[in-house]
Amino acid sequence: MDRAVHYFIISLLCIGALSSLSIASANKLYVFYPTDVRPKSLQGKINTLCPEINTVAFGRVVDFYRQIDRMPPNAILSLKPVVTRKQTHQGGLKGTLNGQYKEEYVLVSLDKPVDLKNIAQLKIGVLDILGRRAMKIFINDLFDSRINIKRVVKIEDFLPLLTFKLADAIFVSRSTFDKLKSKSRQNLVAVETGLSIGLAVIGVYQQNDNKINRCIKNLDQPTNALLGVDHWEGQL
Repeated sequence: MDRAVHYFIISLLCIGALSSLSIASANKLYVFYPTDVRPKSLQGKINTLCPEINTVAFGRVVDFYRQIDRMPPNAILSLKPVVTRKQTHQGGLKGTLNGQYKEEYVLVSLDKPVDLKNIAQLKIGVLDILGRRAMKIFINDLFDSRINIKRVVKIEDFLPLLTFKLADAIFVSRSTFDKLKSKSRQNLVAVETGLSIGLAVIGVYQQNDNKINRCIKNLDQPTNALLGVDHWEGQL
């Protein structure tokens, strides 16, 4: 082999090794946030805006939690109840929307509103953000009643629940209701529940150099919108 070619190949291998080392040592951020785009798309958007962060997005909370236990990241990003379930250190960020840290949730049904007095007799569709057992406990605590829930993994699965009468109503955020209503020709009716759930937050899972916080605070408007917020607050 020509000596110049030999050294060229060795140089490429060294560059690849350094690149792999850089990726391995980068701040790791795990994201689980139910949105209209696929996890890989959300992951790509954050990685493009934050090249110094190794972001991995998940479509199912069970995979999210499993990977946290298997290979702990520096930080996690999800809805507040999801992050709260994992004990994290101080120093993360809180997402806000119109100055609020929470978003109100409504019960949506077809054609006629449900009666909150009969909530225990209804089957309610919910987005699974915690896993089977934890989600059941979470909803029961929210409504202070035993609720018969039907879990879905994706937002797009909500309308079929109502269409095929697999649920009497679905429990969704106000913004999700607005999106569903704009996409569906069905007569969707919302009932106020007086309940709210925390928006997206960053939980510091392992101490890091704050690159994650700095970058997330500077995300562009379209990416923040995918994460259900318009601003980030907290320590740097």
